[in-house]
Amino acid sequence: MRKKLVINDHVDVVLEDNGRTHVYIDGKQFIQCMRLVLTIPLETPQTDIASIDDAADKFGTVHEGRGLEAGVHDITIDPETEFFGHCSNIQAWAEHDYDTRLLHSNISFPLLKELAKAGDAKASRVLAADIEARLWEGTATTRAIVFETCYDLFSPELHQKLDSTDDAALKSAYLFERGNKAWEHFDYNGALEAYRAAIKLAPDNAEYHASYADYIARDAFLKSTTMPFNEIETLYRRAIELDPIKVDYHSRFAWYLLAMKLPLVQEPRARQSTIDQVDVETLRVIELAPTDPSSYMDRCNFLSEAKGDIDKAEEMAKKHVELGKNYYGSYLNYTGFLIRHRKDHPDVIVDATKKAVELADDEYSRIETSGFLIDILVALKQDLDDAENICLELINAHPGNARLIGWYATFLLDARLDFTGAEQYFKKAMELQGSASSMLYSIVMPYARFLLITGREIEASGVIDAFLQTPDLETFPWPTRDEFYLAAYWGNYLSSTWHDENVPGDVAMQMKAELARMKELLIQGVRLSKRSNYEVEFAIFAGHPEPDFLRALYHVVTGIQPLETLEDFSTWRDLEIIDDVHDRQS
Repeated sequence: MRKKLVINDHVDVVLEDNGRTHVYIDGKQFIQCMRLVLTIPLETPQTDIASIDDAADKFGTVHEGRGLEAGVHDITIDPETEFFGHCSNIQAWAEHDYDTRLLHSNISFPLLKELAKAGDAKASRVLAADIEARLWEGTATTRAIVFETCYDLFSPELHQKLDSTDDAALKSAYLFERGNKAWEHFDYNGALEAYRAAIKLAPDNAEYHASYADYIARDAFLKSTTMPFNEIETLYRRAIELDPIKVDYHSRFAWYLLAMKLPLVQEPRARQSTIDQVDVETLRVIELAPTDPSSYMDRCNFLSEAKGDIDKAEEMAKKHVELGKNYYGSYLNYTGFLIRHRKDHPDVIVDATKKAVELADDEYSRIETSGFLIDILVALKQDLDDAENICLELINAHPGNARLIGWYATFLLDARLDFTGAEQYFKKAMELQGSASSMLYSIVMPYARFLLITGREIEASGVIDAFLQTPDLETFPWPTRDEFYLAAYWGNYLSSTWHDENVPGDVAMQMKAELARMKELLIQGVRLSKRSNYEVEFAIFAGHPEPDFLRALYHVVTGIQPLETLEDFSTWRDLEIIDDVHDRQS
């Protein structure tokens, strides 16, 4: 089915084999085209529509196949017809000097920005002119997209103009995006100040209230501070009051209640009240968006996590896949549900993950879904040759990618017990430069775990100390030195590899020593609050020999339960504290 239309020297529009249309820039897949259907009354004066954004705001009926209004049914367009529609639109946009009014801003501005990077002089000129023009003349939607897409391109003069403008709507949107950018750079005080200022200028803007609630909740979660339940819920309720049929606000409120509040609430009546509220919100989401796949995943998570009704939750998960059968994320979500609650369905888990890999239609999602498939095959100890081939194919397709090389090193360690090969690839990955966050989770942490499990604690300490001196960690909120060690010990204990009967005896002894060191750190009060219990359920799916103790240990490691709860387990009671745990810091 693959077809291609060449728009100009930089831009191609391509119909992929999976039926989706993408724009390519200089031969590289860049952005997926979105379907927008407008219902415009014949009597509408032409002067009422200044841009596609304007038309979408006034007359948008269907976006990506789903009705935007109550009573509007899905509209199905065959892939070739849709492809030719996208080709026509993008060709007209290019022929009219990249006029940003002729495409929706969520496509036109990202395209212009990427074309400017590719050396298209016309794109650079249009981008520079239209950023400011569309901020002052565009719709609220246009402004939001320009802020999100092009904020990093704003000149000091433009920042000054936005700071001093008397246009309350424009300035509040600017402050809101300033808050988003401050959050992304871990400037929490700056984000707090900007969000509050935006709400003060636009007190009836529902999105500002919902996003501020998101921010406060995440900030408390990341900093391990007391969660201000009343303030967060007041903000979410205000957003819903201002826009009661906006599905996203009900969904975000439900997620906060389920994932962030409920685990912290122990008092029975308060806990039941929270569960009842999640029940109401997830049902409301389905009522408002009955054809949206994500509506049913919200309900699935509630039924499984809060109610323990796995059978009904599975019905919701299957409905999620049915409605999202052409989207890779639906299959990944279903796989996640099965790993948590249907661990005895390994073949279904593998098949669903392979389907996700097949449907992944951009470079990032293909890498992520392939990595997940590798993890599952390693956990099940099946088709390891296939898993290794996937690793090597990814490395060959993206040479020099430190993260992928780190993945392969971890594969050699966990799947092959090939310590020599693993170390070779870990060192190769460490030589390549990457961002602090990508280096941490894909390379530094597993390499430190490898050194610790092989008894090379001094070398591990050197790796950890070198990483903690990375310049961009100045704005990175995690980890401290003790947290790093606790995370490394915890990661090794999670891995079923080190509990396998085929593991050498000295490694098995080291595993016990690491658990003792973990005990000492926990006694000192070190905790890892920013973790999901999914990693625990995945470890149990992979065959961890002590599932009950592992779940209990997770609740202590993350600060949910007190240390004393582990005394119920002989594995914990029989551990002897290792006196040299402090030697790492000398």
